[in-house]
Amino acid sequence: MMAVNNTIMKKLWLALLPIFMICLTIPNPAQANDASGLALQINAIPGLSAAASGSEVIVTGAVAGITQTLELNINSGVTVKWGAAYYSSTAMVAPLITLTGDGVFEVVQTTVGRFPELTNRGSGATIYATGTNASVIVSTGGVAAFGGNAILVTGQNATVTVRGTGRVFNESTTNVRPVIRMDNQSNNGLNVVVTDYGSVTVALGSGRGYAIETYGNVEVSGNADVQTRGDSYGRAINAIGPNSVVTVSGNSTVRAENGIAIDAGRSVTVSGGIVYNSGISDSYPAILIESGRGGTVFYVTISGTGQVEARGSGGTAIKSPGDVEVRGNARVSATTDGYAIHTTGAGNVTVSGGWVTATNSNAIRATNGTVTVNGGFVFAYGNAITGTGNVIHPASSFPSGATGTGVVVAWNANANRREYTEATPTLPSLRLLPRLGVEAPQDMELTTQTGLTADFSHCQ
Repeated sequence: MMAVNNTIMKKLWLALLPIFMICLTIPNPAQANDASGLALQINAIPGLSAAASGSEVIVTGAVAGITQTLELNINSGVTVKWGAAYYSSTAMVAPLITLTGDGVFEVVQTTVGRFPELTNRGSGATIYATGTNASVIVSTGGVAAFGGNAILVTGQNATVTVRGTGRVFNESTTNVRPVIRMDNQSNNGLNVVVTDYGSVTVALGSGRGYAIETYGNVEVSGNADVQTRGDSYGRAINAIGPNSVVTVSGNSTVRAENGIAIDAGRSVTVSGGIVYNSGISDSYPAILIESGRGGTVFYVTISGTGQVEARGSGGTAIKSPGDVEVRGNARVSATTDGYAIHTTGAGNVTVSGGWVTATNSNAIRATNGTVTVNGGFVFAYGNAITGTGNVIHPASSFPSGATGTGVVVAWNANANRREYTEATPTLPSLRLLPRLGVEAPQDMELTTQTGLTADFSHCQ
């Protein structure tokens, strides 16, 4: 019997030896940092196929039910283009993929079905990048998480770019971890870019529901979309560094269903696109600059075709301890009972173009600063230009009235009465038309906000 067993064991060992040899020749993640080494490592995973070409590795295939982390050390100058479907089990508590080098990891396939190419269905992160100069790019595919971050990055100079039609999101109703988290206080430059038709979304989340959180700067451009569907504590963008800057341009959208669309430590610039929320309190504005994060200079600039809207009852569009400027063809509005602009510190408000509008509350509330309207149009319901419940509050913040080509209008709709200040007397006077129209020295249309329409085609 013993001889038979020994014979069987010998045959079994000879059968398994090639498999063991393959395992032994797979490069250690600490060594597998060039393209050929990475391809060899990935090809050893059943269901995946990797082809190396120069400094690139193309990965395809499909694997589900994963329970262990795949660690890839991508050397600087090497790019892994990931097009495989790779899903964890619901019990996965560790990251799905850990990146420990300074190379590029790019998700590059068209999403098919509910879940994208990379999905951690457990409580761990989907992509965890620790390389100092790591770069994570989501181009034409997707990255999703349930209980953890979709992308968690700790490198000092690491970056995340969502471009093309790439999408990054969570699918949990209880997940409070940011979808994209840049977790290094020293990484304070531009480190998150969302552009083209890329999107970052808190899809079903409750609680804090942050879409992007970083100590650095965020840029949203093209037709990109960043949004949170969390509660009032949610943030579409939470830029928590003392010098964090958020820039929105193009036709992009940054939005929050209940919370704050953009919360930044230093400044926000919107030169195109739209930023809005549906918050119902001055505590949860569409744009918030926070003075308690260590910064000393604060400002908000809305220019070009940029728009900022507070769509909820009692909501504020912009709240800042520093200066706020509106120029060009920009629009800042609060639709119901809220402030369009509220400066809480010594911040000054300058309107040199565009439109600043509210309804039953102040269009501009400058607590300790001054208001300058030397162009553009400022409007709210009220009995007077300044004072509590009127267009600009307090009266002391607007000592010079409108100058240049600026116009400020207070409208008492119930009494069918308006009060206005017009800086240039040679321009046509403001007057009530049969369709409740207003003529003033620049183009505007406020029909959806106030029931007023203006026609300035006669102005040169």
